[in-house]
Amino acid sequence: MSESFIYVASPYTHPNPLVREARMLLVEAYVVEKITKTPGVFYYSPIVYAHALANRYVLPKEVDFWHGFNLPTLARADALEVLMIPGWKESKGVAWEIEEAQSIGRKIEYVEIEEPAKLLGLA
Repeated sequence: MSESFIYVASPYTHPNPLVREARMLLVEAYVVEKITKTPGVFYYSPIVYAHALANRYVLPKEVDFWHGFNLPTLARADALEVLMIPGWKESKGVAWEIEEAQSIGRKIEYVEIEEPAKLLGLA
């Protein structure tokens, strides 16, 4: 991939905090794998960035709160990668990110995570 800045979209919001944590860990492992295997390409995940802040400082976890932070970042990205993990099709946040990326002409790539346990170092 020749882009230098990739915005990584993934589902996050869920009533069960364990699901939110699992989603964040999966996205975090994906970002770590990408930045270690593709030098010179910056991968940004709003989930990886915001999860710790939201938990530590009791900030809202709902997508509407984070739109103002995510839009300028997405606007600067060269492409959007959508992680097709469980919940991505139902995610309002992912749908919004796809719509915004389309409206500003960003390349969109859909990424399947075939072995999440391996990515997390569990297999």
